[in-house]
Amino acid sequence: VNAGANDAFVTYSGTSTATMNTSNANDMTLIATDNLGAFATGGNSTFTGTLDITANALTNTFALEANIINVTNNVGSTGLNINGGVVAGASLGTMANPATVINLTSVAGPINFTGILDFYGVTNINAPTGQDINVANNSLITGHDAVFVTGNAIVLSGNGKLIGAPLITDVGSIVNQTGSVT
Repeated sequence: VNAGANDAFVTYSGTSTATMNTSNANDMTLIATDNLGAFATGGNSTFTGTLDITANALTNTFALEANIINVTNNVGSTGLNINGGVVAGASLGTMANPATVINLTSVAGPINFTGILDFYGVTNINAPTGQDINVANNSLITGHDAVFVTGNAIVLSGNGKLIGAPLITDVGSIVNQTGSVT
């Protein structure tokens, strides 16, 4: 989608994954209307306004840049899955917004992170009451600015890591095997 200075609105009603290739616009809204639909990035994308994504899963292996980035799942879903790159040392799965805010919010179910993800800008990770924030084994979730986490617990599997600069938590507990929260 290349809308230039205009806004773009995309609705996906399928049950698999829709890929957003390199895109640019002022504001971009992506909505997967089915609880099985997901979005993936197929190239670096830049938005001068707000990027709103509503889907139960986002696989981001490129760079997403916007003044505000909002990612949330559908009501009635089983959680919000945010997947990044899998190549250690690579800057895959970047959400960049040094000026304002990145909001990752589950309205139903836990938030599940896998892969390598980098967040530049204040990042809010919000799971609903009683739901966890899960970081999979071998995953590295790095906030290069302040990361605020709310939910029932942060659960790190294996050597999964969640890093913030600083990391500010409002969770009942941190459960980890060998991973770290910093």
